[in-house]
Amino acid sequence: MTINDLICHKKSLRDVYKQLPFVSIVEAGKEPLKLGDLVNHPRNIALLNGKLVDYGVALCAACLSHIDARYVRKTYLTEDDKQFIAERMVAQFKHWSVLDLPCFESMLIGARIPTLRNGQMEYELSGINIPSILSKAEAYDRMRPNPQALQGGSPIRSDEKPLTDYQLHHLIDGTPYDFPTYQAAYRYWRSPPDPNDPRDQAFIEGVMKKVRSCSVKFHEAI
Repeated sequence: MTINDLICHKKSLRDVYKQLPFVSIVEAGKEPLKLGDLVNHPRNIALLNGKLVDYGVALCAACLSHIDARYVRKTYLTEDDKQFIAERMVAQFKHWSVLDLPCFESMLIGARIPTLRNGQMEYELSGINIPSILSKAEAYDRMRPNPQALQGGSPIRSDEKPLTDYQLHHLIDGTPYDFPTYQAAYRYWRSPPDPNDPRDQAFIEGVMKKVRSCSVKFHEAI
């Protein structure tokens, strides 16, 4: 993919983002077009808040808008919030490829990105806000394979938290399953949800129902 593939058209970057393919975290790392390449492009894009930003920030903002729209609730991220998160993402993750964004979204929605919260490993997104999304982005970045992994070595980074015993012997819906190797379990738990796997889809639906239920209870409480 090249920069021209993104900008030589009459579509908005939000529409362009929606057309990016969902690939595995390993395949996303192989994509040569990086966010840093978009930052260096001279043209500015106007966000919905009227602010002019570079292509890298605009594409990240499009990703965040897509994530934000997936969670039904009364209060959504403001355009200024999206711009702030997008700018932080570009500043920290210039090495991400453009395909890392839909992969990040897929793994985030599918509760495949572990973060430590109150001493417990949390896979679901605790809230649609600046700290929660940025912490998930940092965790996703730690999960990305290093260059040696992309050349055929182990995809597991030295700073990556190992799989739990439960993950080694269960599928995502809780069905007992003994993976033949640690690598096979790692690929299963660290890859984006499979749209053709009913277990993955049922799990995602369960997560979304839980998020909507928590949102309703929260608003009723206040």
